[in-house]
Amino acid sequence: MDFDIAVVGAGFAGSLTALLLQRLGKTVLLIDRGSHPRFAIGESSTPSSNLLLRALGQRYDLPELVALSRYGSWKRTFPDLPVGLKRGFSYFAHTAGRDFSTSVDHDHELLVAASSCDELSDTNWLRADFDHWLVRRAIEEGVEYRSETSVQRVDRADAWQLELQSRAPRTWKGAMPQVGFVIEAGGLDFARHLGVTTTDSGFLTNSRSVFAHWADLPRWDALLPALGIPQSDYPFPADDGALHHLFDAGWMWQLRFDHGVTSSGFVVNQHVAPPPGPTPQTEWTHWLKRLPSVAHQFSAARVVAPESGLVSTPRLQRRASCLAGEGWVALPNAAGFVDPLFSPGNAHVLAGIERVGRAVERSAGEPDPALLADHVRHTQAELAWIDELIAG
Repeated sequence: MDFDIAVVGAGFAGSLTALLLQRLGKTVLLIDRGSHPRFAIGESSTPSSNLLLRALGQRYDLPELVALSRYGSWKRTFPDLPVGLKRGFSYFAHTAGRDFSTSVDHDHELLVAASSCDELSDTNWLRADFDHWLVRRAIEEGVEYRSETSVQRVDRADAWQLELQSRAPRTWKGAMPQVGFVIEAGGLDFARHLGVTTTDSGFLTNSRSVFAHWADLPRWDALLPALGIPQSDYPFPADDGALHHLFDAGWMWQLRFDHGVTSSGFVVNQHVAPPPGPTPQTEWTHWLKRLPSVAHQFSAARVVAPESGLVSTPRLQRRASCLAGEGWVALPNAAGFVDPLFSPGNAHVLAGIERVGRAVERSAGEPDPALLADHVRHTQAELAWIDELIAG
């Protein structure tokens, strides 16, 4: 056996899983179709995700994960790793085509505080840097990382034999490693060879998105005085949370990072929205026109990532046809996705990583099958619950 476990996919989910399993004394191969650093969204942490990250750090004796679970300790421990402050959730409801307005009772505003101060606050992860940091940390721990490598074919007898193909010269030997167990942590690069497919059917939620990272975007709360909006009783500055602009067909997110970049995108409800425009820019412009005050905010902003410009998606909802089988299991990010509203994704992934880690920990050989079955049941139920919540 060349490796006890192969983790396929090296976003934050796969890299963190590989790191934790290596800490358990397993030999781990981490396979990545791409390379780091790379643009990604899914940046908003929550109290749940940070509680899970902190618990994993304590369980696997990784104090750096504990430090990354709060804004204050992140800034002190990793001052060069970009991060954003997230005190809670801010919502502003707009009437399409009109400047933002509200009443003295704040009937078009909702600010939900998730922490009492910046020190204990949640965070926004700049995924290009955060994911890259996790990969480097996994390599330091002894994980073998193979970037720009895809799974071409799989066979299983007593172990998995993976035929790998690299797009770049490699110094490692052996293109067909044997591994005891496989964890699917990305785009089903492994599971598709077993006939696993994805579908968008069966979801209540039906949404698409267009997004990018921006520079020179003024703070929304800096524009509110000119609109006559008082902020003296806000529980925290509106832009220090995950800021949402709500309108009839969907919503916009704004997540700020300390180095001046803001992640922003529209998510639109396809039950009521017109078909997407021919280009991402057309789509973006269409929705921005619905929000004149937000359009003013973006008037001088510019896209800084990805290099190709604005990204538009087809329907966001997806579910894998199978989440586990003999000798393999999928993490929640490979199992499916619903929608970014309320930032459920990272907590869902971390809950799955915790469950799979326990299954590996409880068994000297392959992970405990009963705990893996429990993980699959929970993952499916959680996807259904997230879908019901967001559709509502």
